[in-house]
Amino acid sequence: WSDHCRHTTFLTELKNVTFEDGDYKAPVEKTYNEYKKAHDEMYQGRDDKFVSLMGIALLGMKKLRAEGKLEDMEVSDEINACSIVVPVEIDHGNGPETEEWLVFFKNETHNHPTEIEPFGGAATCLGGAIRDPLSGRGYVYQAMRVTGAADPTKSQKETMEGKLSQRKIVTGAAKGYSSYGNQIGLATGLVDEVYHPNYVAKRLEIGAVMGAAPR
Repeated sequence: WSDHCRHTTFLTELKNVTFEDGDYKAPVEKTYNEYKKAHDEMYQGRDDKFVSLMGIALLGMKKLRAEGKLEDMEVSDEINACSIVVPVEIDHGNGPETEEWLVFFKNETHNHPTEIEPFGGAATCLGGAIRDPLSGRGYVYQAMRVTGAADPTKSQKETMEGKLSQRKIVTGAAKGYSSYGNQIGLATGLVDEVYHPNYVAKRLEIGAVMGAAPR
């Protein structure tokens, strides 16, 4: 599967981690400390395993697997997305029988492409997520879209020179994602857009899908 979204950002060592004051400081800090404890237990004595965003994302899975709690996970040489083994009852005309199927989970980020060309960036965000399960003979049957933007009610006059307005990005991206999804016939069960001033620097565009194929 393509893996051009494993940016150096996610593999960069995090040395000084602080938490801003707010409603979520306590639970986030508690969760991070639990991660650190599990990290130290899992990688005791290994200097090559440092704290990173990628490490945070993967440690839960690795810990559960070490505890023998992920027996249904498919293991491959390159694990950059989750695939699990599921027993499926199918009737091919000779009565029901149980087959092993793989259920694929894949997501794609297209932050920068959508920032500079909203329609195409969001369309190919979904398209890229769909493409990878297809490469494993999978049928992609559902999707989720989570995005982030700054205030879309601000005018072009209030937009930094050389950048598209947030309204242009938000509306263009929505049309692009919808266009691709409608043409390929994919149901998107959740669409959620978060608004925060910091997204004026770079938009967040995530497309996630689920697919399935016989093992």
